[in-house]
Amino acid sequence: MLPLLIALSAAQSSSTSTQGQIGYAVDDVQLNMGDLHLAAGAGVSILGRDQRVFVSGTALAELAPWFSVHSMGTFAVADLDDDGGQWFHAEAGVAFHGTKTQRSVEDVLLEQNSYTSGDTRYTNTNTARMPVLERSQVGLNAGAIVRQGRTRLGKEDSGLTQSTMLLPYAGVFFSSGVGQSARIEGYGTRSVYRFMWVGADVVYAGPSQSDVAPTGELNDFGLRFHTNASFGRPGTIGLGGRLEVGALPGGLGGYLLASGAVTTNLRVFGTRSGRSRSRPSSSGGKKPKK
Repeated sequence: MLPLLIALSAAQSSSTSTQGQIGYAVDDVQLNMGDLHLAAGAGVSILGRDQRVFVSGTALAELAPWFSVHSMGTFAVADLDDDGGQWFHAEAGVAFHGTKTQRSVEDVLLEQNSYTSGDTRYTNTNTARMPVLERSQVGLNAGAIVRQGRTRLGKEDSGLTQSTMLLPYAGVFFSSGVGQSARIEGYGTRSVYRFMWVGADVVYAGPSQSDVAPTGELNDFGLRFHTNASFGRPGTIGLGGRLEVGALPGGLGGYLLASGAVTTNLRVFGTRSGRSRSRPSSSGGKKPKK
């Protein structure tokens, strides 16, 4: 790990851009983007049987290099479909994963220019591919969603009633943290401080207050995908968001939760362990072929 860190922090290196190679100097490398990731924000629930504006909070705690816990909760503040019923969506889960640190490549924007010719507007962008250190985790994810809202009265009845549902889930988990600031020759300083975590899960129709009970059929299973992103240096306040989209089990249909948030990434538990699986290189990339 140390030789790789030294290689990235060298006084001068080179990076491949859309116009060839350019020099850059690394000013800061944050190998540890934190192990307690918090967010508080607001968003909307759409595409489902319950459409709401909500405030929300999320948390991910890396308690060990192989184990994390996470939670999310919402509180409705406005009803978009005049249903008038109670609604919330919350979850808690655990993830078992491996942790590694490796060299990867980040696309950074150098400049962007726009101009208009006739009725058409054109945009030219110039980007560079800069080596960075990425700390990532991949593993298994499991937990349960508690959701209150409208649900079907029965398997053969399309009528709706208010109900609280417990929806267990299991799937795969991925997280990624990158933190680096570099001075790029002719373009000034470019920084990337980002942490994100993603899950893809199968959801099961568990206990409910309504008469809809699991039957063992395919209809009892749903799917969901969620991604959370935070942008900002560790220990500071940043911005981010969450997107969750899926299809609820029991014939309840698709849904989408989208929110923006104020975020922070804190170093609390000291679980930054990871292994490097790449070797240092004296060049940031090969020159493009003509």
